[in-house]
Amino acid sequence: MSRIIERLKNQWLLKLLSLALAISLWAYVRENPSSSKQIQVPVATINTPRGLVVLSKQPDEIEVTVQRQRGSLSESVLGTIRLVADLSGTRVGQQQVPVELHGVLGDVEAIPHKRLVMVTLDKLDSKQRPVIVELRGLPAEGYSAQAPQVQPNEVTVRGPSSLVRSVARVVAVADISGYSATAQLQASVEARDERNVAISGLQAQPAQVQVPISMTKLVTRTVLVKPLLSAPPAGYQISSVQASPTTVPIAGDADKVKRVEYLSTERIDISRLRGKRTVTVHIDFPDGIESMGVGAVSVTVVVQKLPSPPEGAEEEVAPEESPTPEEEPAVLQPGEEDSEPAPTVPPSEADSSPPASE
Repeated sequence: MSRIIERLKNQWLLKLLSLALAISLWAYVRENPSSSKQIQVPVATINTPRGLVVLSKQPDEIEVTVQRQRGSLSESVLGTIRLVADLSGTRVGQQQVPVELHGVLGDVEAIPHKRLVMVTLDKLDSKQRPVIVELRGLPAEGYSAQAPQVQPNEVTVRGPSSLVRSVARVVAVADISGYSATAQLQASVEARDERNVAISGLQAQPAQVQVPISMTKLVTRTVLVKPLLSAPPAGYQISSVQASPTTVPIAGDADKVKRVEYLSTERIDISRLRGKRTVTVHIDFPDGIESMGVGAVSVTVVVQKLPSPPEGAEEEVAPEESPTPEEEPAVLQPGEEDSEPAPTVPPSEADSSPPASE
């Protein structure tokens, strides 16, 4: 009897221990539920063949579903996950490359939504190109920046061959806003195409250049504007020309400003004008001369028909015309001046005279 009671006691102890373990496990699962999250992971490339460079890869990022049975998905856990495309054995052109998953912790499951990326490779190329300085901003009032000499004046552009061939210019942008004294600026260089658009995917060596800026105190002066006109139509003459404004302020180096007597406009074509016309044209500023807010003027031109010649004016010039081949001018013989009257004008010459103006 005592043995039976002892066994029953042991079974109850086992049952109580099992119940306690179950409660503990339930509490742990409740406090640490399974987690799932979608993240975007960039695709890195490795083992690029010598002499080649990656021109593009599509997609550049792949969505990955990350799951963990117990515990949260902290940033430290997600940050270890990487996607790698091994480019060993690839060639110039476009090809699909498998993606491998790296950095996944033991109790974490990661499933990428794509297993392949499209990679385009090109030959690695380089070329020496001159550097053009582009000044931005306005200096202090009353000052002007002289054309700087960049150092070095050439850089090496390196990258995919197709991109290197598309480089039309290399520009160093220097901001001179508010400057009134000489300064040594450092500017980053930028490769641009024929449309003057920056080309990404290229490297410049060196990436920055020195741009010495020399500032000059401006001298101002007001000068006359003279419109530049073409010839009027045949039979017409220019009656009047009026520019508005007639004078404009200019600024520049003292010696250069002193040599400017007047400013011309761009050429105005009046070869077909009959009457009056008003046009707006740009002013032609010499090198080193700046506009002080006025870059164009309004020009009014009036042309009139030439007046008709007075009656009889044509007869006076008629004898100066060359004789026709069939008729030679009359020549008097010696001794005929007093014996014979002066020869009359042949009928053919009289008929050839132009009629008098009405």
